[in-house]
Amino acid sequence: MTCTRNRSIAALLLIALIYVVVLCFYDLYLFESTILIQNLVNTHRNLRKNSSSKALFDFNEDLISHNGSRKKVILYWKPFFGALYTTPHVCPGCIVTYDHSAVTHADAVVFHCAEIRDDPSWLPWEHRSTEQRWVWMCMEPPWNVRHVFQKSLTPLNGVFNWTMTYRVDSDVLSSYEMVNFKPVTLTTEEILASKNATALGAWVVSNCHASQRREFIEELKKHILIDEYGKCSKVELCRDPQCQKAVLSRYKFYFSLENSVCKDYISEKFWLNSLASRAVPVVMGPSRSDYQLVAPPHSFIHVDDFKSTKQLAEYLIKLDKDDELYAEYLKWWSNPNWKEEQIPKAREAEAKGILGSRLQGTKVGICGLCQKLKHEPLAGQSQVVSDLDQWWYGAGYSPDVDSIKVCNDGESGLPLRRVLTFGYSVLFALLALAVYVLSRKAHKNGCICRNCCHF
Repeated sequence: MTCTRNRSIAALLLIALIYVVVLCFYDLYLFESTILIQNLVNTHRNLRKNSSSKALFDFNEDLISHNGSRKKVILYWKPFFGALYTTPHVCPGCIVTYDHSAVTHADAVVFHCAEIRDDPSWLPWEHRSTEQRWVWMCMEPPWNVRHVFQKSLTPLNGVFNWTMTYRVDSDVLSSYEMVNFKPVTLTTEEILASKNATALGAWVVSNCHASQRREFIEELKKHILIDEYGKCSKVELCRDPQCQKAVLSRYKFYFSLENSVCKDYISEKFWLNSLASRAVPVVMGPSRSDYQLVAPPHSFIHVDDFKSTKQLAEYLIKLDKDDELYAEYLKWWSNPNWKEEQIPKAREAEAKGILGSRLQGTKVGICGLCQKLKHEPLAGQSQVVSDLDQWWYGAGYSPDVDSIKVCNDGESGLPLRRVLTFGYSVLFALLALAVYVLSRKAHKNGCICRNCCHF
């Protein structure tokens, strides 16, 4: 056999070996690295927009002391999908930072579920003190965490001290909600006059494989006009919150369709895209009773209340033609006390979550964490989330099973990990093809070493 042919075979075998090693041992690592790079890109993009956020990446120890007392330091290990605070003074009595050098001063280090590896060895163990809380934060539904971001969570059992999620049984509640609600001073006539969109409703979708929701919308489109926004449509929605509000407030209805039906999960689609934009939400997700526990009174329309999509469309058309009936869904806007009026209901239900926080005066999100750090006595790291995977995915969860007890089936679409795996598989195939083609050309040109074949 010629040297050229032997070398070609050796090169092809080497390519195949490297591919198998990457596929079997580094596939998840490459995927997680891609997520981290996306986070870095989003962070830099947001830094360019908000230069004041740069202060949060340069920790100043002088900020810790204030009037003789020490402020609590909260370190976000990675910004939440690149989203940035603009000041370290987010919550009274606490300092927020993204500067890793502050880890030795941090009272709490917050790790976002989608942006840490499914491997505890990557965490900053060498800087962890006995009084420092490690907080596992997650605002994504369990279905997405498992099937989109590919986190089994099993290796992270026993690592974190607290959880901070939208789940009512979290150590720190971080629900989606309209925090800074201000009653609308506009009259009903003025609000109705602003509803000048041609279509009756709007839908923003970023998951291009949302088959169930897509089928629902397409069926509804047979009866009413619906405008679509997002990367999966022909029209992108502006990113600025005020701009989004201005666009969506022109519609009478917004279709708040959750991509996963999971325990306690009501996302920003309901609170920001719908209610904050004064577009009556048409919801698909948890049960009506789940929405009623937290939503303003008579503020939404649930798809489960209708026997068919046609019946729902007929009701929306009826509301469109009857201003007085439609205005009933807007009355809560003029009631500054609607949250307080839910408190008696919260007492009766011994409610947790958003209602429970209103009842007890407990803050949510980052300020809830700040509040907990200030008022809960230090007890070392005695509290540990020993079974994070079972708590998040449900009792009996196994990494080898796709089903998740706390969710109905979700719509994860084509996970990025499969796209990435397909991409580098194609590159390896092209490299192998190139080696084969070059060896054929060399053989045809007579580039053969007849007397020096030694392997």
